Amino acid sequence: MKNLYNRLSQASSPYLKQHSGNPVHWQPWDEQAFSYASKEEKPVFLSVGYSSCHWCHVMEHESFEDPGIADLLNQHFVSIKVDREERPDVDDAYMAAVQLATGRGGWPMTLFLTPDKKPFFAATYLPRDDTGGRQGFRSVLMSIAAAWKENRKEVLAASDEFSRVLERHRTTEPSASSALTRDSIDGALETIAASFDAVNGGFGTRPKFPPHSAILLYLHRVDFPAAAAIVNKTLDSMSAGGIHDHVGGGFHRYSTDERWHLPHFEKMLYDNALLLKAFAVSASLTHDQAHKRVCDRIITWLKREMTSIDGLLYSAIDADSDGEEGLYYTWTQNEIENALGRRSDAFIDAFGIRKDGNYFDEATGKLTGRNVLIAQTKDLDEFDEDLEVLRAVRSSRIRPEIDNKALVAWNGLAVGALAKAGEIAMASRIADALMEYGDSLPHQIVSGKPEGRPFLDTAYLVEGLLDLHEASGESKYLDNASRLFESFRGRFRSKSGGWFFTSTDHENLFGLNKPVLDSSMPSPSSVMALCAIRLGLIDVAREDLESMHGWMEIAPSATETAYLAASMYFDAGGSDITPELTQIDVTESEVDEAGIATFKVQIKPPTGWRVAIEETPLLTELGVAIEGLENPTASLTTEGQTHVVTIAGKPGPGSRGAATAELRLQLCTDTECRRPESRMLELRWRRAGAPPER
Repeated sequence: MKNLYNRLSQASSPYLKQHSGNPVHWQPWDEQAFSYASKEEKPVFLSVGYSSCHWCHVMEHESFEDPGIADLLNQHFVSIKVDREERPDVDDAYMAAVQLATGRGGWPMTLFLTPDKKPFFAATYLPRDDTGGRQGFRSVLMSIAAAWKENRKEVLAASDEFSRVLERHRTTEPSASSALTRDSIDGALETIAASFDAVNGGFGTRPKFPPHSAILLYLHRVDFPAAAAIVNKTLDSMSAGGIHDHVGGGFHRYSTDERWHLPHFEKMLYDNALLLKAFAVSASLTHDQAHKRVCDRIITWLKREMTSIDGLLYSAIDADSDGEEGLYYTWTQNEIENALGRRSDAFIDAFGIRKDGNYFDEATGKLTGRNVLIAQTKDLDEFDEDLEVLRAVRSSRIRPEIDNKALVAWNGLAVGALAKAGEIAMASRIADALMEYGDSLPHQIVSGKPEGRPFLDTAYLVEGLLDLHEASGESKYLDNASRLFESFRGRFRSKSGGWFFTSTDHENLFGLNKPVLDSSMPSPSSVMALCAIRLGLIDVAREDLESMHGWMEIAPSATETAYLAASMYFDAGGSDITPELTQIDVTESEVDEAGIATFKVQIKPPTGWRVAIEETPLLTELGVAIEGLENPTASLTTEGQTHVVTIAGKPGPGSRGAATAELRLQLCTDTECRRPESRMLELRWRRAGAPPER
């Protein structure tokens, strides 16, 4: 096999193309790259990011453009670059590895793998050189190259163990311990509301991300006492802050401070679609004209800057231009005065402009002399002409790059948001363009070329079509939503209820994962439950909620879309969902002539599940810890769907006829497992011919 060279110039992903000029011999994620790594017995360096990621650019400039770093990578590793938006399945699997290894996540992801894709080192951004006692990327490369050469057996063993833990982590579901009822939804709403920032809006402290899922949940549950305050304060604060592009329309990715003032400047289609939906629903409920104004300006921005020649919407706009983050979007006071002339005084007051700037450098905390626009009032209509002047001035600057791939899922979010905002023509144009693909719907469309297989996040398109049907009355959108749902039901649905992120015949990285938790976007599993309810498939929605309920109990603030689905389920007449718990029965024992008591513990798992034993593909366990018996033994047999644990031992002195056993078990199917659970059992015995001891 020939030596490698940088193969990214032919990629369709703008992010991969950004790295095609690096001296690193980058490979795309494909079989050729891993085959080469296997043949040459080299470890794989995996870097995952996306085109509008600021720290991805920083690591590229520091490390991937450095000839010395490139030499190390090219000599000792096979380097693979992945666009997380193009391969969300790869991103999801290895992000779980990063979070397990470091306790946090983020991009760029930095991992080292064996040639069979098993990770043994995981991190996020690494500076090129050692700093502050932290190893830099150069040192990490040299350390891993040495370990691979001198201690490969230990590295491979570590990768095997890490992969087993990773698979168990990704495929294990928590079991619910209580019923899902209307009252439990209210309890979740109270739990989520406890972290509401009543001063600045949003939840928690800095950094702050737009809380789309929470806002949509509280907009649905306007009867909840704190709902109006949460929704209005959050939407008003975001729309006033620097996270909102007052000049061009749309919202930046997130705020580095708690007040929504200082943004990271990338603009994502999914953020803007979800915020458009939130502002549109709020405006329709409250007739708030300021919220309607925000909707109109998002739509104008989508039409002007994000629409491709085929009518679909691009994915993102970069944060950086001319080598500096935010340069395109920020202003000096002099620039504003020169652009607006005599009108500048009122504008400067209305948007918090300062001579020394109001924008701080994130790393140093020092003022930069530049300003973001921070509205001091909700009534901004009188400044529309001034904002248009500034937009014309800004358009002469070097523009941030646009990621021009059209992701089907994100366009689906936009279809629903535009429909809610009353922009039926634009929503219909996007939906009609996507529906032309019929059952061959791709993951993305780049320059008119469809690419990749869809993932479960195409659920956003199903929901968008339902929103468009509701807004337009056009039956074809309902028909297409129903057809898509049924197609996905056959390819992505778990036999035990719920949905996998990848189809069952897709490349499987560390087990099939059910995406229950909301992240920067709503959980697609929860969106599928919402769609099932709207399509009248209440039994399907019930199974979905049963599957997700364990996570809902543990993490209400990360399952807000699931609680929205639950609320809609009860609105549609659904009944309480009581968890189907494992039934465990213990027989009372007589002590035999040898002084041994024997007990049989019968375990009857819920329908569709079985107790995991070592022969299962996921290699999980059943354990027993016994107190009160001398030299106890335990063995497991299976009788049909019932598992029987036989426990035997000699009653200890002073035990007074009872011992205890902690039974640790885990329930699995062929593709997934619930989290391990423990049950404390009482073991009682009696002497032959005697009543039970008390």
